[in-house]
Amino acid sequence: MAADRSEVSTVLRALPSAVALLDDEGTVVEATERAGAALGCTRAELVGTPLADHLGVGGDRLRAAVRELGADEVELRVADTARGSLSEVHLRLVRSPLGPVCSIQRRNPTAEDLLGAVLHAVASSDVGPEVLERALGQIGASNHWDLGALWAVDDAAGLLRPVATWTRDPDGADAHRRRTMQISLAVGEGLPGRAWAERAPVVDGDAGDDDRLGDDAGRFATRLHHPIRGGGDRVVGVIELLAETDEDPEAWADSALRAVEPVLAHLLDRLRDRMAVRAAEGRLAAALDAGRFGVAGVDVGSGRVEWSSRMAELHGQTAVSGAGPLSALLAGVHSDDLDEIQRALRSLPDSAGVDGSPLRQVEYRVRHDEGQQRWLSTRITATVLSSGQTQVAAITSDVTDRKRAEQRIQRRAMAVEGLQWVSQAIIAGRELRDTAIAVAHASTGVLGAVYGVVLYQIPGDTDDELAWALSGLPPGSEIPPPPAELDLPPDLEAAHGPALVDLRSQPDVRAFVLGLRLPVEVGTMRSALVVPIRGEGQGRLGTMVFLHPDAGYFTEDDVRLARSIGASTGVAVENAKHHEQQRLAATAFQRELLPDSTATIEGADVCVRYHPGRDGIEVGGDWYDVIDLGDDRVGLAVGDVCGHGLTAAAHMGQFRHSFRALVQSSVSPEEALRVLNRLALEELHTTMTIVYVELDTITGECRTWRCGHLPPLIADRDGGVVRWLGDDEHRGPMLGFVPELRVSSTTDRVAPGELLFLYSDGLVERRGESIDEGLDRLAASFVGRSADIETACDELYQLLADQGPAADDTALLAVRRH
Repeated sequence: MAADRSEVSTVLRALPSAVALLDDEGTVVEATERAGAALGCTRAELVGTPLADHLGVGGDRLRAAVRELGADEVELRVADTARGSLSEVHLRLVRSPLGPVCSIQRRNPTAEDLLGAVLHAVASSDVGPEVLERALGQIGASNHWDLGALWAVDDAAGLLRPVATWTRDPDGADAHRRRTMQISLAVGEGLPGRAWAERAPVVDGDAGDDDRLGDDAGRFATRLHHPIRGGGDRVVGVIELLAETDEDPEAWADSALRAVEPVLAHLLDRLRDRMAVRAAEGRLAAALDAGRFGVAGVDVGSGRVEWSSRMAELHGQTAVSGAGPLSALLAGVHSDDLDEIQRALRSLPDSAGVDGSPLRQVEYRVRHDEGQQRWLSTRITATVLSSGQTQVAAITSDVTDRKRAEQRIQRRAMAVEGLQWVSQAIIAGRELRDTAIAVAHASTGVLGAVYGVVLYQIPGDTDDELAWALSGLPPGSEIPPPPAELDLPPDLEAAHGPALVDLRSQPDVRAFVLGLRLPVEVGTMRSALVVPIRGEGQGRLGTMVFLHPDAGYFTEDDVRLARSIGASTGVAVENAKHHEQQRLAATAFQRELLPDSTATIEGADVCVRYHPGRDGIEVGGDWYDVIDLGDDRVGLAVGDVCGHGLTAAAHMGQFRHSFRALVQSSVSPEEALRVLNRLALEELHTTMTIVYVELDTITGECRTWRCGHLPPLIADRDGGVVRWLGDDEHRGPMLGFVPELRVSSTTDRVAPGELLFLYSDGLVERRGESIDEGLDRLAASFVGRSADIETACDELYQLLADQGPAADDTALLAVRRH
């Protein structure tokens, strides 16, 4: 076998093609000279080494193919990263008696390959050193080059300026030396004039006479200078490439480099424009900085921004020049103003104004680290450069003093109007809670605060209780319970007038505000205006707190306005408390006319509630009743007598007792309702709406009669599904309206766990909205309510009351089957 292999080796070396004989591990046993040349080495360097080691990262695929080689031949195409990212090596493996045989064919990149790679490297990128380095890297890696530099012509100085450098192996074992040479290559005074004046490629046999490379100059056997021609055959730059191997690059340069020459010329033209603009902007920025103006340049394509130190300072950042995405510069801009800035930039360039005239002017707010809000005015202009690129420039000034002066004038004009607004709000709310809500909203708006809080005491059955009204919450926010106590700092407790507070410098007041546990983020608030509410006897009736995120936002003008608001509110709160006490007394009388609220039904939970209205202290005509009918049946009634006062209360008592007596004596509900209709029409001369439901607590069957009343409903266990009872076809008119009453019943079934709910119109009716809106709100309120019926009814009433105070009194009756 050894003799056979020796003979094969002799024959193999004589072959004119690139072939290698491998062992089963992939090590080269024998190879032709052309095999070494195809892989960039000699035959002697190839023999005895793993073939995969000469293929860079493509070698992994070869190793796997050798291990798995069977009777069939295998063809591979691998990228030769050891020779250039665009080079490919085609391998064909066959099994022979002496071991695997591999034929090797190199495919060098075409001019089209190189052009595509360079275009991909610079696509969608702003021109700059990093983009030019990527382009130069694709050029160098496409052939045998080891170092490279890209130079731009400086017409004014008559020199070539380095704009990009490249090395094949920046991280290899020889990285330090290569990087040193790369830097040296780029810092010379300039290249010899013939390198670009002759307008043709120049190839040197070696680089030994290049002082820039120092002792390492002798390492390079080939150096190429290739001029880059722009429009009018004008030389705009030079590519310099060096290789450690002896190469003949003229044919490659004539095809590949000429293919990418227009792309490089365009990039260098854009770079020259950009450098000219930068120089002009630098001079302008220096002049504008002296005038306290900030300057920035925006690349429309990439969105990249370069800004002056003054521009950074104006936007609340460290006062140094910088560059980055637009979002970095605008990080401190008020969120409400960002859209306007973005719209102005998106609308550029504007063909009607690209001559440098002002295109846009935007005014916006910026918050600085110290909490101050500043107003900035930015004028945006656009210029079309000779390369066709649009350069956008922004000039910014601080207009905070002007804005504040305008606001002071506006707020002074609003002060009188604002006081009238607050006064009207106070007059409109006779009930204490309504008064507090009206004052909170009106005062917060007049003072320009972000959040407003009115804390006050409401009369209770035994002691007064702390309550509050909040303004500035997001729509739909649920109002949380107020704090248990009003723990004011001593100096604010003793104050007789409004106090201006910087929350950063007065930690006791800041702790008080945070202790309120408002349902909003108050940690960012800087300014507070604390206003005492005092009555005619100068006793403290409550406290108002107004908040704003800007330091020093509230002024002495606001203090004077707040003092007037506090005095008016004090009188209103005293009157409202007196009214509340009278209303509590009237409510107690009303409850005496209603049945015991602790009614029970065997096989079901029941809850009844009565809430007086907020339009006056007179008792209303709403009533409810739970009637035991025997045989596991119960009658449920809710009615609403027209009017208020003692007359309505007396009528209510007559209707309730008459109806109870009739249905308990086995009179049909239809007949009982006709009796009540005649009573209302002929004797009492009034009207009343009523809904009546008879429920079988064993089967759940229920029948509903409705005369002019809103429909009752059944809510499932989770409150997500609601069914309305008593359709319009069977409904009768309100009692006392027509002589002949026609009404019939509808039938449904209440399943175990479901909630049967009757109510009067005071629960859903609100001024200024339709009854359908109120019914939709009621249906949605059952979602997520407590499983306990008493808690559920209280939660539901409070939720609806928080969304708008009821003007009329309200009766509720709920039953849940076991």
